[in-house]
Amino acid sequence: VQSFLRGWLCRRKWKTIIQDYIRSPHAESMRKRNQVVFSMLEAEAEYVQQLHILVNCFLRPLRMAASSKKPPIGHDDVSSIFLNRY
Repeated sequence: VQSFLRGWLCRRKWKTIIQDYIRSPHAESMRKRNQVVFSMLEAEAEYVQQLHILVNCFLRPLRMAASSKKPPIGHDDVSSIFLNRY
């Protein structure tokens, strides 16, 4: 009985400590920081996905077309469209 009562008192004390921390300004600033970090990660993932689409659907086909016998667009034109060479 005594150990049960000690455990109950300890859990009750920790519960109030945790509740106080959750309401603290530090915890609120950490939540805001995490929201900013996660939104940055989502934006970066979307950016990388768009780059993959750009490279796979446009850059590579244009380079292949520029290497054909009657190219609709030349290598110089492809290079000027995509200034940062991949």
